[in-house]
Amino acid sequence: MRAVAIAAGLGGYVAFAALVLWLHAPGPGDGMLALHACPGMPGEVPAVPFYEILERPSTVRLCGEAPAGYDLLVLPRISGNAITVRVDGALRHRVGALDRPANLWLQPQRIPLDDERGRSREIEIELGGLYDLGVRVAPVLTSFRAGGRRADLLAWVNGDLVALATGFNLGVGLLLFAYGVRRRRDRSEYLVLGVSAMCAALYMLDFHPGGGAVDPATYLLRRKISLAGAYFTVACLVSGLERVAAARRRLGTTALAGAGVLSLLMLIQPDPVALKTASDWGSMLAIPMMIYAVGVVVRRLEPAYVALWAFFGASALHVLVNSGFLRGHLFLLQFGILAGTVAAGLRSAVQLTRVAVDLERAARAAMTDPLTGARNRAFCEQLELDATDVVALFDFDDFKRVNDELGHSRGDRLLVDFVLAARARLRANDHVVRLGGDEFVLVLRRVELRTAHHICQEILDAWRRTSPDLAASASFGLAQAGTGAFESALAEADARMYASKAAAGRR
Repeated sequence: MRAVAIAAGLGGYVAFAALVLWLHAPGPGDGMLALHACPGMPGEVPAVPFYEILERPSTVRLCGEAPAGYDLLVLPRISGNAITVRVDGALRHRVGALDRPANLWLQPQRIPLDDERGRSREIEIELGGLYDLGVRVAPVLTSFRAGGRRADLLAWVNGDLVALATGFNLGVGLLLFAYGVRRRRDRSEYLVLGVSAMCAALYMLDFHPGGGAVDPATYLLRRKISLAGAYFTVACLVSGLERVAAARRRLGTTALAGAGVLSLLMLIQPDPVALKTASDWGSMLAIPMMIYAVGVVVRRLEPAYVALWAFFGASALHVLVNSGFLRGHLFLLQFGILAGTVAAGLRSAVQLTRVAVDLERAARAAMTDPLTGARNRAFCEQLELDATDVVALFDFDDFKRVNDELGHSRGDRLLVDFVLAARARLRANDHVVRLGGDEFVLVLRRVELRTAHHICQEILDAWRRTSPDLAASASFGLAQAGTGAFESALAEADARMYASKAAAGRR
């Protein structure tokens, strides 16, 4: 079963990665826009697609010709912080600038071409970046009808899905952390996993394309916070999972210390280029810890969560390998981390649900009579009555004789039959309570005394019919709740019950 779960997780990652690659690729009937360095552009521009790490903020201008028959240009994935697109010399699209950098590297760019005249158009793309620059996937020429839907789905994966993942991690993290604070024992597991999920939300801020253009200092700070969130996500996962799985080897403390050192290292970097270099070294230390965490989980936790952790591990291995058909798509790591935090969150949520169910069962058991299933006296202590409620007290006649002559099992059956007869006649908001022995209380909500008396008599008649050979009987008394508490209404019903018993000559 565990091997099947591992295979499912690995296969799921490959399938998801293939879906993302399919969304980046041109569809049937689509074309590719060939780009080259614009005239007057200094230096050499690598062939598209390309990606390069910058030593300083730079800009590149690329030109190409879009043939007739297409009305939409899609740039599935670019790296950089600013893009300007002109069609036949007219400004058609602009996002960000080097002095107001935007996060573009997961946001597909869609540029309408307006192919009303059925002629080719000259395309000029100016791309700027602070620390990296590139057209990671070749531009696609398509139509709104065909390629627009694919671009919308890609934007949803890179945008809305990331936003959902961020919100999920933040919500789960807050719940786990709050629960850990309230626990007196075994709180560290929930505290650490809660911090991990919240840090994952911080990490994903850098992936969200909706961040908008900000000033360079804010952009740099956001990247530093995101990287610190990534390191503490991994470290807290390692620490929390070791506690969950009761692993002998304790690397969690070392991982947390390492995350702190790496975060400080990121914070002191003066510019995006230096930050990029430092983060690459940080990833070389963080990714092995992710794989170690997967090893801890796969060996020790339930198979139900192993598939998600295998997905998580596959994304980590992909970052280490970074080759083959997935090369250049390291942004898939965010979905691997999401799978890991979802798995941790689900397991903790299941545990919390079980605890809540156990507490609910314990609370119900504390207020339930184990023999008859009716409420017990403890239930009455928290019962609130309305002035229109009626309290009815029943007391069996000669119940001791039934126990002495026919045995306690027959007496117990008589008690259970009374509760069943009462429930068959009472409404959902009424209550039947066993005070003890052969004494029962019925709480009838919002009813007149005369109607309540009629209901009690019907219950008594139905109960008698369950044991015709015993000629079972009982006496009851009624009291309107009024403005008094339950005990005062019960005392009044008790007095009337004994008056009824005395009038009938029964004891």
